[in-house]
Amino acid sequence: MKFNIAGISIRSIVGENYSLFIAEICDYSFLKNWLKLLDAAEITRYNNYQFEGDAQKFAARRFIAKTIIAQNFPAIELPFSLHYTASGKPFLDDKSCWFNWSHSRNYIAVAISDKYPVGIDIEYIDPEFDFMPLWKEITGTTAVSPDLQTFYRYWTVREALAKLSGTGLNEDILNYELNCLPPHYNITVSDPDLIIIQKSISDFQICLAANTQIIKANT
Repeated sequence: MKFNIAGISIRSIVGENYSLFIAEICDYSFLKNWLKLLDAAEITRYNNYQFEGDAQKFAARRFIAKTIIAQNFPAIELPFSLHYTASGKPFLDDKSCWFNWSHSRNYIAVAISDKYPVGIDIEYIDPEFDFMPLWKEITGTTAVSPDLQTFYRYWTVREALAKLSGTGLNEDILNYELNCLPPHYNITVSDPDLIIIQKSISDFQICLAANTQIIKANT
């Protein structure tokens, strides 16, 4: 499904217990609307950007994330402020609202769930990127033939797991056993409590990770 919010084109993918939103930011004529949802700390950050384009993208990303959260969780009213963990993961006081976002170039991906924590990563597939020095560290294998697309599949899974945990791309995340399955070479993880959802859009690779252990603990 595709829709538009304040000049931003957004497509949504609805799954079981999660929703994924992907937005492309092209039209900055609605900047004044976006700024209305920024709190004092975000306005300060917006004003501190050296380049206007970076400031505008920041405002757009916060606007998209907050609008999507408010539209999908009726108890949360705009405007609202986000909180952040020590490692920078955003959260709200309302623990029934799980969300995460990631951005790359002009795109932002937002994941939400009312059932379990989520983490998301989106990466531009850069054809000029020399991935070989990182291949073994990111994939954890030499059994899969190296290629750019497969590398980004592994990379976004690792990053999404890092966003899910809120710890960053540390040794525990790098040690997760991942499997690359033909024919589409989707990545799976050995932990049965973790869900991995992968999408490819244009020149971007996206991964959503979720921890279903929260559901099991509350049922």
